[in-house]
Amino acid sequence: MSGKKITFGSRPTKQEVAKDPDTWVEQRHEPEPPPEPEGMHRLTLDVRSGLAARIKMIAALRGKPMVKDLRELLEREYSAEVLEDLTRSQGRK
Repeated sequence: MSGKKITFGSRPTKQEVAKDPDTWVEQRHEPEPPPEPEGMHRLTLDVRSGLAARIKMIAALRGKPMVKDLRELLEREYSAEVLEDLTRSQGRK
């Protein structure tokens, strides 16, 4: 082997191919990766299979990607207001 790396572009969606496959082939290019969001941290969380399946189903029924649904949940439960309320209540004890 020569060690040469060959990259392939992403597979076309059915709509792209249905419109005009020849045009798609002529215009295809390797898409640029999305930029990394600033100030983001990756969290890894292990959950039971049943819970993961329910999260996925509920997000699909809501018409949202699972990650977006979970981010909204975390924003609600760990908002600045919740932190402020808990801090204030801890100070009164």
